[in-house]
Amino acid sequence: MRKPLARSQKGLSLVELMIAITLGLILTAGVLQLFISNNQTFRTQQATSRVQESGRLAAEFLASDIRMAGFTGFRGRLSAVQNKVIATGYQNKYENGIEFIAAADAAALAPVANTNVLILRGAIDGVGAPLLKAAEAGKFTVSLLSEKADSCSAVGASTSYNGLCVGEAAYIADYQKTFVFSVSGLNKLNATTLEVSYVGSWGGDNIDPDEYFVEGAVVSPAREVVYFIRNGISGRPSLFQKVNSDAAVELLEGVSDIALFYNRDATKSNYVTALNQLGGLWNNQANPIVSVRLELVVQSIADNVLEDEQAYTFGAADVVATDKRLYKVFSTTVALRNQLP
Repeated sequence: MRKPLARSQKGLSLVELMIAITLGLILTAGVLQLFISNNQTFRTQQATSRVQESGRLAAEFLASDIRMAGFTGFRGRLSAVQNKVIATGYQNKYENGIEFIAAADAAALAPVANTNVLILRGAIDGVGAPLLKAAEAGKFTVSLLSEKADSCSAVGASTSYNGLCVGEAAYIADYQKTFVFSVSGLNKLNATTLEVSYVGSWGGDNIDPDEYFVEGAVVSPAREVVYFIRNGISGRPSLFQKVNSDAAVELLEGVSDIALFYNRDATKSNYVTALNQLGGLWNNQANPIVSVRLELVVQSIADNVLEDEQAYTFGAADVVATDKRLYKVFSTTVALRNQLP
């Protein structure tokens, strides 16, 4: 009986196998390198996009309120603001439209150490109601422009009228003078008239023009808006805003510091650092502050976006980052509405 013919068998030699593995490794390494490169590009682009968006929004928020700082109801330079019977705390400083202080001087806000705090005061909302007749001692009437329920923090008096709330500060201003007072009562007389009560005797003496307001004066809610840097929900620095006695609100993640510079009417091209310098200059009628330059530094949320620590200039100082986040400085110049001639 004949045996079946043996079939020849062939396979990969060791050399061929090693070559195949090497080529596979090279191809895999190329794919991984492409993936890592694309991933890093995506991270950088995403970080840049978020930083740009946060910086733009932060600059718009602050510039809008800075523009209205010191505004009391009338455009143009006014005599120094006079504080009458008003609440305690920062509201005793309404004669200063802007304060710019270090974090250490505003410990109650719990800001991030070595950052700056911006305090703006004025009729920031730009809302004002005209006085309907000469003010009486203790009260006056104005046009009723708006009514909003549950918008005041005071218990039992939560409705605001014309943006005014019982217990909060308000302005009454004409072309000669501005008083800041504390609203003690609001009484809606009819659909078009609001009675505002206050503590004090000013307003009823028609013999003394410095204590007397007539029809045409404007009554506006006084706002104290504070911007500062605090660690937010994510644990990273964020821009916070606090209005009057309301709780602070986290606005934008990634904003890590604020710098401010000002110039005066006589030196419009010379900007000076504003830290702890603005209080005594605000009401200088002969040489008022007319504009400020705002700088914001915004950092990416993610670390290791860049290969090396970034160097940048902020607040007239050279800074080198201590991490590999992306940093960008945003700058804008704002004319002060209340200080323009």
